[in-house]
Amino acid sequence: MAYFKQSSKQNSKRNILYSLITVIVVVLLVIVSYVCRKYLSVDNGTVIVSTVEAVAVIVSLIIAISQIKGSKEIARATFIVQLNQAYVENPDYMKLYNCLQECFDSECEHSDTCNNETKCYLEIEKGVVSNYLTFFETVYLLEKDGAISLQLLDDLFAYRFFLAVHSKFVQQVKLKTQPRNFKNIFCLEKKWLDYRKKRGVNESPTQKSVYNTRLLKDLIDPEVYEDLVKE
Repeated sequence: MAYFKQSSKQNSKRNILYSLITVIVVVLLVIVSYVCRKYLSVDNGTVIVSTVEAVAVIVSLIIAISQIKGSKEIARATFIVQLNQAYVENPDYMKLYNCLQECFDSECEHSDTCNNETKCYLEIEKGVVSNYLTFFETVYLLEKDGAISLQLLDDLFAYRFFLAVHSKFVQQVKLKTQPRNFKNIFCLEKKWLDYRKKRGVNESPTQKSVYNTRLLKDLIDPEVYEDLVKE
């Protein structure tokens, strides 16, 4: 995935940077040692020992910092895997996702009678819908606190999120009837769409997509919407 490819590139760049810093530090210390011996009449043995000790300390610090950063990357990757597992291993989430995908593909058993004027006849408990939305509310809070990035979210969860929040069923049973109970969803949708627009990955209005149908800004009163999306 794009995120992990970029993370690998960043690690490579970081390792190169650490190597360059180490070389520069060693060269500077050698220069200092030479100056001390030539112009300050400092004992050669003392200078050499001090230089070696200084190099060892600095190299140790660089290695330690590198290991700490590496540990953070491993922890972040593990967290991402666990977050994805929490989604894919939840049977209720999968059931809702599959039903919404069938609706979007016009393969739902009610597709012949369903239109914009009729209500959705999917038989999924409201509690399942609430839990699904709560998962993404949690994701939003993690992103807001800097634990994960929008780039990562877009790579892993964009379709799953927009398929749900822009679906007729989820809007009908939760988002339109109880918008203030899902403020974080409204904030995340706006922030996410703005991010995709900035990256130039939003589909054109004429193209049928989960990203440009039934936008939340068109779902409720404009004043209520503006109030909800204030972070």
